Amino acid sequence: MAISIVISFIASYYYTYKLTDVYAASSQILLKSNDTYDIQSTIFEGMGKGSAYHDYTDNYNAIRVIKSYDLIKNTLDRLNFNTSYFIIGRLRSQEVYEALPFNVTLSSVNSELFEKMIHISFVDEKRFKLSYIKGEEEFSKIFYFDIPAVNENFNIVVNKAKGVDKENVKPLIDNKYAVQFHNPSQLVVSYQSALNCEIPDYTGIVQLTVDDILPQRAVQFLDTLGQVYIENTLKTRLALNKRTIEFIDIQLVELGIIISEIENKLQDYRQNKSIYDLSKEEVIIFNSLTDAQAQQKQIAMQLEALQYLEKYIIEDKSGEILPPSYYIAIDDDFLKKSLQTIYEMQLEKSNDYYTNTKSSYETNEINNKVRVLKKVILNHINNSKNIATKKIHDFKLTETELEAKIGEIPLKQREVLNIQRHLDVNQKMYEYLIERKANTTIAKAGIIPECKIIESARSKGVVRPNKTKITYTFIGVGAIISLIIIFLITMFFERVESLEELKLKTNIPILGEILQAVSNKQQDNSIFGADPRSSFIESFRIVRTNLQYAKPIADSKVYLFTSKNAGEGKTFCSLNMAILLAKGGKKVILLEFDMHKPRVSSALNMNAQKGLSTILIGKDKAEDCVQKSAQEGLDVLLCGPIPPNASELILNDHMKELFAFCRANYDYVIIDTPPAGLVSDSLVMMEFSDLNIFVVNTKFPYRESINLAAEITKLNKNAHLSLLLNGVKRNKIKYYLSRYGYGYGYGYGYGYGYSYGEKNAK
Repeated sequence: MAISIVISFIASYYYTYKLTDVYAASSQILLKSNDTYDIQSTIFEGMGKGSAYHDYTDNYNAIRVIKSYDLIKNTLDRLNFNTSYFIIGRLRSQEVYEALPFNVTLSSVNSELFEKMIHISFVDEKRFKLSYIKGEEEFSKIFYFDIPAVNENFNIVVNKAKGVDKENVKPLIDNKYAVQFHNPSQLVVSYQSALNCEIPDYTGIVQLTVDDILPQRAVQFLDTLGQVYIENTLKTRLALNKRTIEFIDIQLVELGIIISEIENKLQDYRQNKSIYDLSKEEVIIFNSLTDAQAQQKQIAMQLEALQYLEKYIIEDKSGEILPPSYYIAIDDDFLKKSLQTIYEMQLEKSNDYYTNTKSSYETNEINNKVRVLKKVILNHINNSKNIATKKIHDFKLTETELEAKIGEIPLKQREVLNIQRHLDVNQKMYEYLIERKANTTIAKAGIIPECKIIESARSKGVVRPNKTKITYTFIGVGAIISLIIIFLITMFFERVESLEELKLKTNIPILGEILQAVSNKQQDNSIFGADPRSSFIESFRIVRTNLQYAKPIADSKVYLFTSKNAGEGKTFCSLNMAILLAKGGKKVILLEFDMHKPRVSSALNMNAQKGLSTILIGKDKAEDCVQKSAQEGLDVLLCGPIPPNASELILNDHMKELFAFCRANYDYVIIDTPPAGLVSDSLVMMEFSDLNIFVVNTKFPYRESINLAAEITKLNKNAHLSLLLNGVKRNKIKYYLSRYGYGYGYGYGYGYGYSYGEKNAK
């Protein structure tokens, strides 16, 4: 676990070192600030200005506009964000925003080079080397600073910073730089996703936050975005004002020409007819007729504007700006407010297309509202047209009466009055347009943004990654992985390395432990030639001693050796135990019943054409197949020819005759059997044994072996099973305890829970 935690900490340090810090910048925009001049409150009266009611849906509309593709694109067009600069380090590349010894002006670039690293390095104070990889080809060439670098993939100018000369260029030559050109559309999308807009509850404030790996760039982006948004809110109002002034100027030019022609005509007529003065009554009648005609003309202009507006709405010219004549001739607050609302909803729908389809729920809602409002406006226009038509009719009646009175005036004077009347009507219209232009010009000076920045962009520091959290996560994961490994080892791979450990794992009697052999050769063979005073031989002597106390009955003489897996040392233990018993002056026979993979014959360098396999099929007698070993007192019955049906062979009746022969002629019968976990031969042969010795090796996981031994004991109450631990390392065993000498620290623990030496001490 300690190693895992240390490795996890080192991995987390390297991982977090490679990570790039992400900074956040924030700013606040106040919507509907209600900052107006006094003149504005008069000019825009009835258009919703100064209302105490605030529609909070405008805030969400503002968010949609701020995050729209076009607005962010306009913002990025003002900034040089299409090119990123990097300083290449040994472990990581760091992006920088300023303070570089050069900058790149991009004219054009192949789209295949977007997002690719283009490496730049100083050659001297005049030249630089540019290299990049396109596809599988590597390009590298030297160019001059401040001169266009052009090839089939790009057209750029690398401008050297001021102060870079021959004296201070040497440190720059050792540095490595890189630039990266971004796809403009992808850059807009990336900033759309990085930009977060929030609205605090019950406020008209939009909180803007953007994440970027460069804090200065994030601040500059938000400042520019706020400015572009404010300019966007002014754009429509200024455009309407401009078109209105342009329309008035055209009308003024036309009226000026008409007035000039009428004045010339009047002057020529007076000179030709020698008419220089009119009576007072004639002047009064003339002025009344002039006023009636002027008002009639104004109403006609209003009627024309209403018809123009009606046509505009019916034809659904939603993409056009509202007609300027509407602002000149109509003083109708309801129409102004309603048409302003339609325009705002059209603008909202236009911005909605950047984030939704035309069939989206929001767009459909806007269309429904516009449709309903247009019906109301058309009904209002129709009523207004009727009223205007009636007024024109009334003025015509008045005009007819006045003209009848003028008819009583002499012809020459009447003609002068007619010309003068036309002149005065046009002059009043001229004055009217001059007044409207003045009001519109004043209104333009008073047009200010509806919103304003109340908190300039500022950096909030690093927002991610949380390197401390990542480090703790790595350490925690490392600890969890180590615990999982420990659990798996404990459950499936844990091994016991000493007798004391084995005692803690099971209640099955333990016969003893066998020390690990000095060499693999000795482990694979017998104890022939081993030093009789070695601890290795002594471990077998202790087991031999414990066998005397592990006998289930007094005349027990048949011992069966098996194991869970192959290679645990059952053949090794059975062979050496047989040798050691023979060394003690006993007559011992070793039966090589592992007929699947016999190994006793190779360990004793013996061979036989007949043996157990031929005995069990009735071909030979046991006494004819017994062979003498190199150890006096030890006979061997080898497997003989390996049978194809060994497991079935041990079930015939010749088995009883074989064991009857062995019990009658030998003091001990040692049986070497196949692994019990692989074949069932050893389980069948336990019927003929007095004590079954289950070998457990320290090199193998103990759990499955102990579970199998426990299962055998549970199924066969008369199995008389004992465990034998093989392959114990020398540093795990102590042979000389206190003054007792050999063996007194090692007991079989047969059913008592303490060793043979402990029992004698008691």
